[in-house]
Amino acid sequence: MPTRGSRSTPKRSAKDSTNSKLPLLAGLSGIATLLLVGVGVLAWSLQSNESPQLPHQIADAAEGTSDSTPAPPVTLTQPTTTTADDETPTVALDSKPPLTEPAELTRPAVLTNDVPVVTVSQETEEDSRREREFLAKFCIDCHDAADPAGNFAMNEMLSAGALMHAPAEWQPIVERLIAQDMPPDEPGQDRPSIAEYEAMVDYLKQRLAEATGNAGRWTRRLNRAEYDNTMRDLLLIDYSPADSFPQDLGLEGFDNVVDVQTLAPTTLEKYLDSAAEGLRLALVDEKEPTPFSYRYFPLHRDHHKNPGTIKDSPLKLQELAKKHDVWRQPPGELRFLRLDWGSGSPPKNGGWSAVREGKGAHGYEVVLPPSGDISRRGDMPFENDLEFATYRLRVQAYSEAVDGRGNVIPNEEVADVVYLGFFLNDVKTAVEPIPLDDQPRWYEFEFSTDRQKPKVTVGAYSQVSEKQLKKVPSLVICETQLIGPLFDQWPPASHRAIVGDDPNAPIEQIIERFATRAFRRPATSDEVRQYVGIYELEISAGSDHRAAMEVALQAVLVSPSFLFMVEESRPDDSLNDYEIASRLSYFLWSTMPDEELLSLAADGRLRDDAELRQQVERMLADAKSEALVQNFASQWIGIRRINDLAPDPAVFPEWDDALREAMKGELEHLVRHVLRENGSIVEFLNSDETFLNQRLARHYGIDGVRGGEFRQVSLTSTPQRGGLTTTAGILALGAQPTRSAPVKRGVFIVEKLFNRPPPNPPANVPPIDEEQAIKNPTSVRAQIEAHRANPSCASCHEKIDYWGLPMERFDGIGGSRDIPASELTTVLPDGRKINGPEGVRKELVTRREEFARGLSEKLMLYALGRTLTFDDKDAIPKIVDAARSDDYRFETLIKEVVLSKPFLTH
Repeated sequence: MPTRGSRSTPKRSAKDSTNSKLPLLAGLSGIATLLLVGVGVLAWSLQSNESPQLPHQIADAAEGTSDSTPAPPVTLTQPTTTTADDETPTVALDSKPPLTEPAELTRPAVLTNDVPVVTVSQETEEDSRREREFLAKFCIDCHDAADPAGNFAMNEMLSAGALMHAPAEWQPIVERLIAQDMPPDEPGQDRPSIAEYEAMVDYLKQRLAEATGNAGRWTRRLNRAEYDNTMRDLLLIDYSPADSFPQDLGLEGFDNVVDVQTLAPTTLEKYLDSAAEGLRLALVDEKEPTPFSYRYFPLHRDHHKNPGTIKDSPLKLQELAKKHDVWRQPPGELRFLRLDWGSGSPPKNGGWSAVREGKGAHGYEVVLPPSGDISRRGDMPFENDLEFATYRLRVQAYSEAVDGRGNVIPNEEVADVVYLGFFLNDVKTAVEPIPLDDQPRWYEFEFSTDRQKPKVTVGAYSQVSEKQLKKVPSLVICETQLIGPLFDQWPPASHRAIVGDDPNAPIEQIIERFATRAFRRPATSDEVRQYVGIYELEISAGSDHRAAMEVALQAVLVSPSFLFMVEESRPDDSLNDYEIASRLSYFLWSTMPDEELLSLAADGRLRDDAELRQQVERMLADAKSEALVQNFASQWIGIRRINDLAPDPAVFPEWDDALREAMKGELEHLVRHVLRENGSIVEFLNSDETFLNQRLARHYGIDGVRGGEFRQVSLTSTPQRGGLTTTAGILALGAQPTRSAPVKRGVFIVEKLFNRPPPNPPANVPPIDEEQAIKNPTSVRAQIEAHRANPSCASCHEKIDYWGLPMERFDGIGGSRDIPASELTTVLPDGRKINGPEGVRKELVTRREEFARGLSEKLMLYALGRTLTFDDKDAIPKIVDAARSDDYRFETLIKEVVLSKPFLTH
């Protein structure tokens, strides 16, 4: 191997190649080399029986292709499951508008599974006769191709071998037979006996198992959130490169499902670029940087000891948060951020509102009351595992009087205040309380941030009038100083995690350590030699050690072993300990396994049930379990989709962004509370408490809640509320821009809570009269009842409407309204009545076992990253039984999913 400095050729340094894609490498571009070594390794996955087979979704597209001929583009059809409106067939609640994919979009070959192929000749006539006779007797009259109920025709299923040809199409049929709700229970309708139902279900499940085998070895790609988190924890830098990646496609509500994952060539370029940039940020030069000091004077104003006097002279100063465009862009990468006023409404109680909600479990809000101390508040303690440069922020400030009347000292906690603080990746960072009065003082903060791109917030930005501003106190910033970067240890942790403590460590050692962490399992000697070979080629082409090392490590970061959840095949389909560690960490944390998990995997201890239970407890107690809130719950109940709501301002003038954010915050806090406190999932169905801030409490008509901070609030004064279904966020999702939509609210219950989505509605359903619905909300019920009179609509509406119509107690943005009690009453199939939202919640609690089953299925789908087979669903009853015996605790459901056979096998 060439040694450092052994060539007379001028060396290219890492700095020289920063702005290029990659250095040239022995006649090939760096990109070409990395593609050959990294993404090109996909070919390896197809070379032996140890590799997966092509999935049925892309088998046709892949036939006839070769190494030199790319597979033709795959046309994607976004699955639809239910109505997103009261009257017309639309994409499912979870689905987004179809994405326009680049023409060259392809599915990578590693997105595969082992599916045994069964030909029609292998299936006897007797094998298929039984299901065909059942369909002909009970189903085909309604599901004939000429006029199929629910747009679901079964004619082709009457042919021999239909089940073996398309087993996926039979799964929803089996589910309906299990529920025994098809054929519909209507006068004159011939229905199977209970024994016939059970016999046919057992028979079809057996046949489907023969047709599909197990789920196979699906190799799924890290989605955007997982990629960001993994880069953060691998490189130990605060880095979010996937913000620029294409959106992940979703299926059954989640964006980590392999069935619909795609990989475009443009994304490969982004992987290369983000790998290069991440390494550039993580690795440092040998010499420690010299701290710099930056002083900024946004205000130049004489201060008077008399707090009630303001000098009347030419305006030399501008008051922070009172003038537009106060801040200018400082030189370099240092940035001062301007913050938006929260709801746009004038401040109250002698205070200011400083609103920009932090995004993250560890977000803190730092506030300065008009006179007194800075207070600190936040969601939860956060232990930062990353090590960044420290900066020292010094701010000279004083509290200004109100229009000559002296400082206002409130006798209670103010709801709206001016604050001084800073952000780290849009997350508010806490400071300790310090005194503040009407005399100019220096206030010093020390904080760590991304050393490459420090960002400091030094004030608020107002959007209210000067007249309003005269009525409230304000904060005046006289001078700001920023000193840094200051490191406690050099080189920083990000550099040491890659290079180690020995700056002269052999390249083999560096690559082996890095690749082992990146691949989430020990790197093989062949893999290490492969990447060392890249390093040596770069050295021979004239690169210096640092530049060559970065190229080799960049190749590691575009390897399938990093970008994909690669799992090896075994005769018993079991996962090895490292694969269990990865599956567990991406389920609970959406990131790579930590040192403890990898250490347990190395010792072979992750197959032990007691150890797995202990690890689940540990991981849920860790701040990284916030990923379950942000990535699982936010998709399960639709929190993310609240961002897309656009109520008509003419109908709902009270709608604003502050209400939108408060809706999301309530739902996140509810899920977080049940998760952190090991609460019962029954709290999702009915609860006497929720989490509110002032904006949402006002929307609910609840007094006594002040400020932007969320806190637990009793709902005894508003008995119509409690549980997920009555939160403003869920109610607003179940609405049209101009009105509430009871069918959507009913669909939320059967689809999200019970995981039993109804089929698509028939075509040509007459629309709701929007004008009449706005003028008279009770008219919606009559129009829906007219839909239900259509036999094609009745079977589904009968399972939806009795849930959705009682929720008409709330308007299109979740506010309460007066509706006659008779309009809020519905009748269940067994004759019992549901009266209003309270009746819905009580009925849901009686069906908590059904909810536990639906939530378990959602958790398992998210944990596995693929749609569930009947083999997978066979594990659900055991999970629900364990949860029932422990008061349906959320943590118990999670533990049982982890201990289930589907989780621990391919």
